[in-house]
Amino acid sequence: MFMLVVINAIGIMSWMALRMLGIENAGAWAVAAGFMYIVPYFSSQSHLRTY
Repeated sequence: MFMLVVINAIGIMSWMALRMLGIENAGAWAVAAGFMYIVPYFSSQSHLRTY
């Protein structure tokens, strides 16, 4: 639950910063930033799967 709050906070803060800088599609870039923040958590647990 805490991870979801942190990812949302990163997305919102990224959106605000990019919006203030005048970047087009700031929302899309903020979603990408949130996604890139969560990727290491999935990749670090992917080796735990057994085949």
